[in-house]
Order: sequence, then C-alpha cells, then structure tokens
Amino acid sequence: MYSLRIQRIANMIHAGMVLADIGTDHAFLPILAIKEKKVQKAYACDIAKGPLEVAKKNIQAEGLDNNITTILSNGLDAVPMDTDVVVIAGMGFFTARDILEKAGQQRLQHLKQIIVEVNRKPQLLRAWISMNHYTIIDEQIIHDRDFYYVAISFTTEYHQDYSDQQLLCGPILMHTQTQEYQDYCDHEISFIDAILSKYPRDDMHRQTLLVQKEYWQQAKTVDSAFN
Repeated sequence: MYSLRIQRIANMIHAGMVLADIGTDHAFLPILAIKEKKVQKAYACDIAKGPLEVAKKNIQAEGLDNNITTILSNGLDAVPMDTDVVVIAGMGFFTARDILEKAGQQRLQHLKQIIVEVNRKPQLLRAWISMNHYTIIDEQIIHDRDFYYVAISFTTEYHQDYSDQQLLCGPILMHTQTQEYQDYCDHEISFIDAILSKYPRDDMHRQTLLVQKEYWQQAKTVDSAFN
C-alpha cells in the first residue's frame, strides 16, 4: 500500500507534531504517520474535492477518523494554526514554491518543520531555501520504482547562503554518504556524460556541465563533504 517514497518521507517527520499533508491525494502519508505513531493528529489537505473523497474513504477504512481531518484547501490557506509540520510531496518545484510563497514568511515561521519533495531538479528548491536564508536540516535520497526522489526538510531558522556545490549535491547528503547517495552521484555523472557526448560546442553550457560533473565527483568522497 505504501510506496518506499511515502515511507521515507514519513520517517523524516519529527515525532509528536501535528501534520498537514498538502496535496494529500489518497492520504497515504498521514495514515502511515498516524499508524506508526509519528504524529497523533493530522490534516489531509487537497485543492480538489475528488482526491479528498478518496482520502476520506481510506481514512475511514483504517478507522482513523478521530486522528485525521480532511480539509479542502488551496495550499496552506485553510490549514489550522496548530500545525507543526507541513509536507508538500509529489509536485513540481514551481508549484511547491508557489504554495510556500503564498503562505508567506510569517506563516512558515510558525511551523517547526517543512518537508518538500519535488519531482525534478531539487537544486531549484535548495536555491529557493538558500535565497530565503532558511536552514536545511535533513535530506533523503529515495530510489523507488527506478526513479530517484530527493526529500528535503528545512526550517525558517537563519542560515547563510549555501554554496553552488551544496545547492546541486545537497549539504546534508554530502555528509551522510550513504550507498544510495553514492549511486545517485554516479547516476548524475552518467547523465551529464551522456549530454556531453552529444554536445560538440565548447561554450558556457559545456563548461557549466563540466563544473557540475566535478561537483558530483567530489561529493562522492567523504573528505569533500566536510570541506
């Protein structure tokens, strides 16, 4: 029932918080978080009535009506203020960014934890976090169904700008150096090599790709992670 992606995101949630899952779809994440006692209370939120009806049926089937409330909400608009952690997963970066920016800095500062997993280019999310001087506290590489997902947990606590390598490769991931991360680095290097093999021009784009390849190669070593 629960994909590895959902399980790993649920594991990132700090225990004892009130969860709001934005774009909940089938409500699998809040259901799992409640069942594993990560949280005692959750809101399953979606902008569309259809997914919320499916979510309600799944919640009722698990007997969790008293623990999970479904809410029709455009982003965080109708999310109750007792929410401690917000999860935005399975969306594109620009959609996730718009949800966060629409909520506003004051609303985000009220949260203890924000977890975002975007479908592609997690470096764009890290760049947005860096631009706002927020702090990345956890990152997870998730290899599920032949696709790599990157889930990023952060707070609004002040942090200086992250470096270009940290934005691309992940400041926490470079420290943890799991086998999954090593494989992810190899995957990114192979992807860049494939582009370079078909890109004959020696221009700024090629130079950027070469720099990114070097970043990924460095990120695989423990020493570079602590520089």
